[in-house]
Amino acid sequence: MSASARSTSETQFVKKIKFYFSPKNIFTKEDRQYRLNWRQSLCLIAFSVLACWFLDLEGKFDISRPVLAGLGVIYIIVQLRWHLRNYVWFWVTIIFFFMLYSVLIFAVKWNTDGPSRGIIGGLMGISVYLIFVILHAFEARLKRASITTTQPGHHAI
Repeated sequence: MSASARSTSETQFVKKIKFYFSPKNIFTKEDRQYRLNWRQSLCLIAFSVLACWFLDLEGKFDISRPVLAGLGVIYIIVQLRWHLRNYVWFWVTIIFFFMLYSVLIFAVKWNTDGPSRGIIGGLMGISVYLIFVILHAFEARLKRASITTTQPGHHAI
């Protein structure tokens, strides 16, 4: 392989990495402008109270912060990417991260005060970014597939 061909393939690889991991591409304008309406806020508050009450009954109130943070993250991501609800990979990704949160929250031995806010915030921030990167990669692949199937001479099935 010549040096120019190698550098071309490397630059294409770097462009793909920048495309998939750039926050400008991952978080759309609609994502930045998203706000909960009053019904959604009321439902989230009611669900949070019920979850805290259930955890208190089970004697695990100390892990209520990470449980509520994880549920909130999943809820917001589903709301922001609701247009992808007809695709199986979307729900597989959501279920995978829900199960990952469950394992991290319930299987890890926490101290008596529960996990610190910094740990919760860091884990949730990293996981939100990872989920959006995964969903963005799937969306880009889906758009590429729809463009190639609708070109002249190709028939979409």
